[in-house]
Amino acid sequence: MYRYVIIIQLIIVLTMVAVCIASPARFDSLTQEDCLIEWLTALLFIGGGVAAFFSARKAKQRHAPWTTIGGLALLGLALLVVGMEEISWGQRVFDLKTPERLRAINMQEEVNLHNVSTGLSQQIAILGSFLFGICLPAACLLSGGVRRLYEARTHLRAPTPLIAIACLLGYVLCNPEWLLPTLAVGLTYATCGALTATRALSKNDDRACGDTLILVVGMAGSLMVQAGTDLAGPWTNGCMELGEGCLAVAACLLAFSTLSAPPPEATTPACPAPGSPGADSGQPHGE
Repeated sequence: MYRYVIIIQLIIVLTMVAVCIASPARFDSLTQEDCLIEWLTALLFIGGGVAAFFSARKAKQRHAPWTTIGGLALLGLALLVVGMEEISWGQRVFDLKTPERLRAINMQEEVNLHNVSTGLSQQIAILGSFLFGICLPAACLLSGGVRRLYEARTHLRAPTPLIAIACLLGYVLCNPEWLLPTLAVGLTYATCGALTATRALSKNDDRACGDTLILVVGMAGSLMVQAGTDLAGPWTNGCMELGEGCLAVAACLLAFSTLSAPPPEATTPACPAPGSPGADSGQPHGE
């Protein structure tokens, strides 16, 4: 499922960038407030929040650690808040007026906090997506030990590395000043993909080979999006809206990935080898 989502997202983003180059006015009409992109972004965040709450419930049934259950609940709450923030808590739907104090510090004069001029919300979003959308999947991709440790401690399946593609597209579109960090992350993941492909080919692992191919295509697509936005001219708020949509896809994929239980061997202690101190000698205890 993740492969199809990433491929569809990449096609949509490249199409939108082409529209931005060919007809900036049309692009602005598709990405302005209360249009399709903004509502899809909000629905993705809200859908991810609901999935995280369901995952917390399933984790409780699996007797997962309380830290996992609490973390999933917090993730669900955070995504729901972000989704409602994206549509300004229904301000234009319910015709709500912005309080004067908030209007004075809000860049778009809306009932939300993420457009307040401090920029704190943007930094939190980038840090969270970088840690959980790029660093964690990369660590699990490169090291089987890290992946097994994560799954054993959290009782959750390790996140797919394909989430990084959605994050990278979001970084490219959200802010043109992030080009160098984006390229650095892209090269890191390209290296990860090459190493994983080598291991996958040696073990005839078709699934890992397929994921690696999608990673490579995604990296190339991110560079094409960057080049396209440069050709389109000055950076616009429409690019920001599209970038937020990409980050929403990453958050939604991360939340839905937690619904899958890890492999049984990830949470089951390994049986001691015959003859080891912990092995059953076959003699009754106490003799």
